[in-house]
Amino acid sequence: LAQSPQIYKQMLMASGIKWVFEIGSYYRAEASFTNRHLSEFRGFDVELNYVEDYNEVMDFLEDMIKYALKKLGYKVDKKFPRITFEEAKKILSEKFGKKVKEDLDTESEKLIGDFVKKEFDCDFVFITDFLYEVKPFYVMRKGDNSKFSYSFDLLFKGMEICSGAKR
Repeated sequence: LAQSPQIYKQMLMASGIKWVFEIGSYYRAEASFTNRHLSEFRGFDVELNYVEDYNEVMDFLEDMIKYALKKLGYKVDKKFPRITFEEAKKILSEKFGKKVKEDLDTESEKLIGDFVKKEFDCDFVFITDFLYEVKPFYVMRKGDNSKFSYSFDLLFKGMEICSGAKR
Protein backbone atom coordinates (compact mmCIF):
# COMPACT_ATOMS: atom_id res chain seq x y z
CA LEU A 1 0.00 0.00 0.00
CA ALA A 2 1.38 3.39 -0.96
CA GLN A 3 1.15 5.50 2.18
CA SER A 4 3.21 8.56 1.35
CA PRO A 5 5.63 9.78 -1.30
CA GLN A 6 7.78 11.18 1.54
CA ILE A 7 11.02 9.38 0.76
CA TYR A 8 10.82 10.29 -2.92
CA LYS A 9 10.08 13.93 -2.15
CA GLN A 10 13.01 14.13 0.26
CA MET A 11 15.36 12.64 -2.35
CA LEU A 12 14.20 15.30 -4.82
CA MET A 13 14.77 18.02 -2.19
CA ALA A 14 18.31 16.72 -1.56
CA SER A 15 19.01 16.99 -5.30
CA GLY A 16 18.29 20.72 -5.18
CA ILE A 17 14.76 20.95 -6.58
CA LYS A 18 13.06 23.97 -5.02
CA TRP A 19 9.62 22.43 -4.45
CA VAL A 20 7.54 19.47 -5.50
CA PHE A 21 3.94 18.49 -5.05
CA GLU A 22 1.78 15.45 -5.62
CA ILE A 23 -1.95 14.93 -5.77
CA GLY A 24 -2.63 11.31 -5.04
CA SER A 25 -4.53 8.56 -3.32
CA TYR A 26 -3.36 7.57 0.13
CA TYR A 27 -4.14 4.47 2.16
CA ARG A 28 -3.53 4.02 5.87
CA ALA A 29 -2.39 0.57 6.90
CA GLU A 30 -3.64 0.89 10.47
CA ALA A 31 -7.18 0.73 11.80
CA SER A 32 -8.88 4.09 12.29
CA PHE A 33 -11.17 4.74 15.20
CA THR A 34 -12.18 8.31 14.37
CA ASN A 35 -14.00 10.01 11.53
CA ARG A 36 -11.02 12.37 11.26
CA HIS A 37 -8.57 9.75 10.00
CA LEU A 38 -9.94 8.04 6.95
CA SER A 39 -8.22 4.86 5.84
CA GLU A 40 -8.41 6.00 2.19
CA PHE A 41 -8.32 9.60 0.97
CA ARG A 42 -7.04 11.96 -1.72
CA GLY A 43 -4.34 14.36 -0.68
CA PHE A 44 -2.22 17.24 -1.87
CA ASP A 45 1.32 16.68 -0.63
CA VAL A 46 3.92 19.49 -0.85
CA GLU A 47 7.61 19.79 0.00
CA LEU A 48 9.40 23.15 -0.08
CA ASN A 49 13.19 23.31 -0.11
CA TYR A 50 15.55 25.78 1.59
CA VAL A 51 12.98 27.22 3.96
CA GLU A 52 14.49 29.63 6.47
CA ASP A 53 11.35 30.07 8.56
CA TYR A 54 8.35 27.78 8.84
CA ASN A 55 6.12 30.85 8.44
CA GLU A 56 7.11 30.65 4.75
CA VAL A 57 5.41 27.26 4.57
CA MET A 58 2.25 28.60 6.23
CA ASP A 59 2.27 31.62 3.89
CA PHE A 60 2.60 29.29 0.87
CA LEU A 61 -0.28 27.12 2.11
CA GLU A 62 -2.48 30.12 2.87
CA ASP A 63 -1.87 31.61 -0.58
CA MET A 64 -2.62 28.26 -2.22
CA ILE A 65 -5.91 27.89 -0.36
CA LYS A 66 -6.97 31.47 -1.09
CA TYR A 67 -6.17 30.96 -4.78
CA ALA A 68 -8.22 27.75 -4.96
CA LEU A 69 -11.16 29.32 -3.12
CA LYS A 70 -11.06 32.34 -5.44
CA LYS A 71 -11.26 30.00 -8.46
CA LEU A 72 -14.33 28.41 -6.84
CA GLY A 73 -15.98 31.82 -6.43
CA TYR A 74 -15.20 32.41 -2.74
CA LYS A 75 -13.10 35.30 -1.60
CA VAL A 76 -11.06 35.12 1.59
CA ASP A 77 -9.45 38.48 2.36
CA LYS A 78 -8.34 38.03 5.94
CA LYS A 79 -4.92 36.72 6.91
CA PHE A 80 -5.30 33.40 8.70
CA PRO A 81 -4.64 33.92 12.42
CA ARG A 82 -1.72 32.03 13.97
CA ILE A 83 -2.05 30.80 17.54
CA THR A 84 0.60 28.79 19.34
CA PHE A 85 -0.33 25.49 20.95
CA GLU A 86 0.30 27.06 24.38
CA GLU A 87 -2.01 30.00 23.54
CA ALA A 88 -4.67 27.55 22.34
CA LYS A 89 -4.37 25.61 25.62
CA LYS A 90 -4.79 28.86 27.57
CA ILE A 91 -7.86 29.89 25.51
CA LEU A 92 -9.42 26.46 25.99
CA SER A 93 -8.78 26.55 29.73
CA GLU A 94 -9.85 30.14 30.41
CA LYS A 95 -12.78 30.45 27.99
CA PHE A 96 -14.13 26.90 27.97
CA GLY A 97 -12.80 25.22 31.12
CA LYS A 98 -11.13 22.52 29.02
CA LYS A 99 -7.73 21.15 29.97
CA VAL A 100 -5.38 19.98 27.19
CA LYS A 101 -2.08 18.17 27.68
CA GLU A 102 -0.19 17.07 24.55
CA ASP A 103 -2.46 17.60 21.55
CA LEU A 104 -5.82 19.02 20.53
CA ASP A 105 -8.70 16.55 20.41
CA THR A 106 -11.77 16.93 18.18
CA GLU A 107 -13.70 18.97 20.76
CA SER A 108 -10.72 21.30 21.35
CA GLU A 109 -10.34 21.95 17.62
CA LYS A 110 -14.05 22.76 17.33
CA LEU A 111 -13.89 25.16 20.30
CA ILE A 112 -10.81 26.91 18.89
CA GLY A 113 -12.57 27.20 15.52
CA ASP A 114 -15.58 28.83 17.21
CA PHE A 115 -13.29 31.18 19.17
CA VAL A 116 -11.38 32.24 16.04
CA LYS A 117 -14.59 32.84 14.11
CA LYS A 118 -15.89 35.08 16.90
CA GLU A 119 -12.62 36.92 17.64
CA PHE A 120 -11.11 37.19 14.14
CA ASP A 121 -14.12 36.58 11.86
CA CYS A 122 -12.10 33.92 10.05
CA ASP A 123 -12.88 30.26 9.32
CA PHE A 124 -9.18 29.32 9.18
CA VAL A 125 -6.53 29.27 11.91
CA PHE A 126 -3.00 27.93 12.15
CA ILE A 127 -2.14 26.27 15.46
CA THR A 128 1.65 26.39 15.75
CA ASP A 129 4.53 25.19 17.92
CA PHE A 130 3.27 21.79 19.04
CA LEU A 131 5.21 19.84 21.64
CA TYR A 132 8.32 18.26 20.13
CA GLU A 133 7.78 14.97 21.99
CA VAL A 134 4.50 14.43 20.11
CA LYS A 135 6.18 14.56 16.65
CA PRO A 136 9.95 14.05 17.21
CA PHE A 137 10.61 11.95 14.11
CA TYR A 138 9.66 14.43 11.42
CA VAL A 139 9.80 17.97 12.84
CA MET A 140 12.55 20.33 13.91
CA ARG A 141 12.87 21.32 17.55
CA LYS A 142 12.67 25.08 18.27
CA GLY A 143 16.18 25.41 19.68
CA ASP A 144 18.39 22.85 21.38
CA ASN A 145 16.51 22.63 24.67
CA SER A 146 13.04 23.70 23.61
CA LYS A 147 10.08 21.45 24.29
CA PHE A 148 8.33 22.94 21.24
CA SER A 149 8.68 22.30 17.51
CA TYR A 150 8.43 24.17 14.22
CA SER A 151 5.11 22.52 13.40
CA PHE A 152 1.56 23.54 12.64
CA ASP A 153 -1.95 22.35 11.95
CA LEU A 154 -4.39 24.31 9.82
CA LEU A 155 -7.97 24.23 11.06
CA PHE A 156 -10.99 25.10 8.92
CA LYS A 157 -14.19 25.70 10.86
CA GLY A 158 -12.75 23.78 13.78
CA MET A 159 -11.46 20.76 11.87
CA GLU A 160 -7.85 19.95 10.99
CA ILE A 161 -7.40 19.99 7.23
CA CYS A 162 -3.63 20.15 6.99
CA SER A 163 -0.47 19.79 9.00
CA GLY A 164 3.09 20.76 8.31
CA ALA A 165 6.49 21.48 9.77
CA LYS A 166 10.01 22.59 9.21
CA ARG A 167 12.16 19.47 9.07
